[in-house]
Amino acid sequence: MKNTSLINLNYRCKIVNGESGIPDTGYYGIYPKMGTIAPNCDDQITVKFSPTEVDETNFRLLMIQIENR
Repeated sequence: MKNTSLINLNYRCKIVNGESGIPDTGYYGIYPKMGTIAPNCDDQITVKFSPTEVDETNFRLLMIQIENR
């Protein structure tokens, strides 16, 4: 994610169930879950998928909340 503004960008990430919107990571992990990106800088967010069985209902959404937006 790149911050093209002139102020710090504070963000928070979460994974939610794609049908209900309720926080539910399922087989997904995200790092970092929150942080601050300085003006004109960028940061990498990693999402990992580590299933342990076949599941046809593994619909998840990555939500990123940005402060002051």
